[in-house]
Amino acid sequence: MNAAVGDVWYRIDDARYAGPADECGDPTGAVLDVKIHTFRVAKVTPKGVWLVDSDGTYKIRRAHAALNDFEEINHRPITPPQRFVLFEVGRAFARATLQEALTSYEARKARQARIYRKRADDADEHARIARHQVDYRLHQLRILVPA
Repeated sequence: MNAAVGDVWYRIDDARYAGPADECGDPTGAVLDVKIHTFRVAKVTPKGVWLVDSDGTYKIRRAHAALNDFEEINHRPITPPQRFVLFEVGRAFARATLQEALTSYEARKARQARIYRKRADDADEHARIARHQVDYRLHQLRILVPA
């Protein structure tokens, strides 16, 4: 892959916020949002790139705010948080193009949906097993204690 220092890479994430309250003060539901984060290539290696948050909106940037206080107190410069991304990997933190970032995001959401569907199926199966066990126990009690 051809990457150069200063290139922009992308990551798409979603967010869920508490919705506004209605006139009675009751919550109206969640607000869903999608964010496109940009990262600047700080260093290129033969195996991948080091990325730095370029728009200041990603989580690694928030951690850097605490480091600024440390820097002021100790008079030692702190480098901004960086993230290493391999070139040849199926699941990468960020992608070189917006289209690749969208494809990666869609794959993550499809996997998340599969996981939640499996959990819902497991919950249904547990409920079925519980009904079966309760019916069996009630049947045993009827045999032991005739009416």
